[in-house]
Amino acid sequence: MGQSRASLSKVGSMGEVPASERVTVVLTSCRRFDLLERGLRSFFAHNTYPIERFLLMEDSGDETAREIAHAIAPSIEVHIASPPRGQIASIDYAYSMVETPYIFHSEEDYVFHRGGFIEESLKVLKADDRISMVSGRGAADMGHQFDPEQLSVIQIGGIDIQMPPRAGHPSWHGYAFHAGLRRKREWEDFGPFTPFIREWDVSYAMKRAGLRMAYLVPPAFVDIDEGISTGGGDPTRPRGLRKYGYKIRKSLKRYRFSAERRLGRYDD
Repeated sequence: MGQSRASLSKVGSMGEVPASERVTVVLTSCRRFDLLERGLRSFFAHNTYPIERFLLMEDSGDETAREIAHAIAPSIEVHIASPPRGQIASIDYAYSMVETPYIFHSEEDYVFHRGGFIEESLKVLKADDRISMVSGRGAADMGHQFDPEQLSVIQIGGIDIQMPPRAGHPSWHGYAFHAGLRRKREWEDFGPFTPFIREWDVSYAMKRAGLRMAYLVPPAFVDIDEGISTGGGDPTRPRGLRKYGYKIRKSLKRYRFSAERRLGRYDD
């Protein structure tokens, strides 16, 4: 594959971008190298926004990730974790190195099919502080206790989006680690994320604080997970007695969510 229109010069050439609009890409990965190569190539083929740095966090300890990344874009900064940190700890480690106000976070199993997704997402985030992140994944793929077909398409910052109701699910739609643009500020305010234990715990905390997610219309990428295993579990995931304690806390959280929803805390 030859150089894409979002060529390697797109990484690090931020001279025309104001400091307040600079973006770092963080990609978390773990031993799914076919997906990693496909995802990276699609990103560089379709991204149209200059990015300051590209940080790849490979959690398998396998140097194959470095070989793949540098064959596509030598400027990618590859960090190989050995032993594995786990997804959330990898995110904390990566975000702590980010010096730009915005982070485009992706995972190895996302394939991009159109450009403009960072530019559009940036307009949305600048227009509404209540939005924690903008996903380029279709809202229909993330339907938890609501019908995505019933979501209205609205405009924020001149960009078409959909926003799931905060009251629709006890955990999701406050924040997510899947591909999308977010401010570093939310990590600074709520992080580090590792003590939350799971992704939906982070989402719930942000929902309770009044934040919510937005989805671009039309979508810009798709999750092609295909059920491929990472070849190892997350070392930070609760196990043994901690697992049962976590389940109890999760159940209590659902009860609290139900009570707060009845009191109108999640009314949009």
